[in-house]
Order: sequence, then structure tokens, then C-alpha cells
Amino acid sequence: MLRCLFILALLCSACSKYPIHAIRIPVNKSSLASEFTKTKDFREMDPIIGEQLLVLYSLHASQHKRARTLQIELIYKDLSYEKITYNVSEGRGTQSFFLLGEKFKETKGILTYKISFNTADDQELCSWSQKMWFERLKLKDRKTDTSEPT
Repeated sequence: MLRCLFILALLCSACSKYPIHAIRIPVNKSSLASEFTKTKDFREMDPIIGEQLLVLYSLHASQHKRARTLQIELIYKDLSYEKITYNVSEGRGTQSFFLLGEKFKETKGILTYKISFNTADDQELCSWSQKMWFERLKLKDRKTDTSEPT
């Protein structure tokens, strides 16, 4: 099933006007190879649980020449935030991010995400975000803020 999803996503990305696609895939007992082959697996008793974020990208030639990093910004269901950066060497490809085990249990999973390609000087070339994506508010720490109230 995962293979079919991957092939379908690749076919869709080949003829799409959007250079970035993302698929969230649950990781659980049904993801184990032993589930498909009907063989025994030591992980069946305590299967890994979590999520996979599969990013498929196909940049235009002009973007590929300038793109240096793929950046994934994640907001988890416990409202914690994480930014992950990968180096980009090809104009077309895939990148997987796994949230598994204890970290999945702590964060309760992925709430929303934004994916962007950046230049060497950290300028955004193109981005794609899930519909629920929101920019986090940056609040000043009152302890370090020495300005007078107005």
C-alpha cells in the first residue's frame, strides 16, 4: 500500500504546477513487512507507532540552481515547534521525516507543517504549507524586556 501511495504521488508530482507535495503516513503494526508476508516479527508484540512525513519535490531549473536547503517546520499536537533542515543536491527527489516511539508519544503527533526551499542566504524560494498551518507568535520575555510600558 505504501508503495502504491508513493508511485501515485510521484505520478501526480510529474504533471503538477506545485513543486512540493507532502503525504502523512501512519506508522503502526500494519506498516511492518511481516504483516504483508505473514511471517513472525519480534516487533509484533511491541510495534513501533508514529508518523512519517514524505516530501516529494520537483523544482524548476531556475529554482534548482539557487536552492540549497529543504526546510520542514513542524507544529506538534502538544503545540511544540521544531525546524528541520536538509541539504538539497538534486532538483527532483524525496525526503522522509519520521516521528516515532517516545517522541511521538510526547508530542502526540504532527498537527501541521510547512515545507520550503531556501537559498544559501536563507531566502525562501518556494513553499507549501498544510491548510492548518499558522505562524507562531513571538512574544518578548518580560524578564529580559527593559523597555518602559507606554
